[in-house]
Amino acid sequence: MVRVKVVVPVVLAGLSLVAPARRGPVAWAAEGGPSVKQTLVAREKEVFEAFKQRKASTFNEYLSDDFIGVDGAGWTHKSDQADAMTETELKDYSLDDIKLVKATKNVAILTYKLTQHGTYKGEPIPTKVFATSVWAKSGDKWIAVLHQETPVQGASPH
Repeated sequence: MVRVKVVVPVVLAGLSLVAPARRGPVAWAAEGGPSVKQTLVAREKEVFEAFKQRKASTFNEYLSDDFIGVDGAGWTHKSDQADAMTETELKDYSLDDIKLVKATKNVAILTYKLTQHGTYKGEPIPTKVFATSVWAKSGDKWIAVLHQETPVQGASPH
């Protein structure tokens, strides 16, 4: 828990420095092509599919080298994800109530309610969580720099 208390404020502090540069949704839509939200929701689902299918090399292509994952057990880095993948069986998942906040032209925060069924080391994973992913644009590609999950209080763990 101490690690979460350190990581989240650091990320939020960093984002608050760039928040004044934020443009409105009309300006972003005028750029054409799929919306940033559509692009990032698609990428988020591709990440889940790669994880579900245990395709570590594909999964890692979506993560920045300094990626951080945060959950009830603490934080992990990109290198830890492949290990977790081998011990996880993700049966199914769905993303609902998806929201996007553009912090800057090249940083976006995706939040949603995640419903998932599966196990980690043979134990059920939380079925319902609130999830947040921070994506950064590097060149013309969006990569995940942070993913955080918080179990929904009062939800059944399986």
